[in-house]
Amino acid sequence: MTETDTPSATIIDDAINEIDEISSQSTDGKWLEYLTARVAPHLKEWDVDQAWTWADWDEREEQFPGTTNQDVGIDVVAKRRSDGEYIAIQCKSRQLDEMGRGANIHKVEIDKFVSTTSGSLWAERWIVTNGENPITSNVQQALSMHDRPLTIVDIRKDLSNQKQHSAVDDDSETYQSDVDGEPAKQSKTSMQIEAISESVRILREHEQS
Repeated sequence: MTETDTPSATIIDDAINEIDEISSQSTDGKWLEYLTARVAPHLKEWDVDQAWTWADWDEREEQFPGTTNQDVGIDVVAKRRSDGEYIAIQCKSRQLDEMGRGANIHKVEIDKFVSTTSGSLWAERWIVTNGENPITSNVQQALSMHDRPLTIVDIRKDLSNQKQHSAVDDDSETYQSDVDGEPAKQSKTSMQIEAISESVRILREHEQS
């Protein structure tokens, strides 16, 4: 099975497991770049159709002539599903404690990214982190002076939220749609509701008798 054939739920689960395993370690952060590009199209809230690492972006030389796959501050390029506009992403991996918190993100760490993404090509600019890694006050002050905001995205949190919402959505359907004339299947919730209703009916009949 290729990655394009892998169900989104499996990709989400694998990504959460990878983050949990690696985030307790001290790394160079490259792993988060590849993970972000891989899972971006599967996170509904992100509105991403495709995503590439900077080195793999097929339009890199067209959009930025003379550049190479060397670091320019942009780690991942994403294309929005809704309108085809581009999102510039820088990934910041931190070693996290048992509460999922890491060191602050300082201004010097994102200056290059902010400068590189000042052009009109970018509809959005994100800093993707692997946990609760807040930005310092001087970063907030610097970013407030730019016309386009820079969004801090906790990828671990977004992955977990989608997993939880998917579980609720799958279970809240009373009946699944018929497929090729096959009988519709009930969700766990609908079966529980039906069982409770039947129990109540039987108890009322006994009470009336």
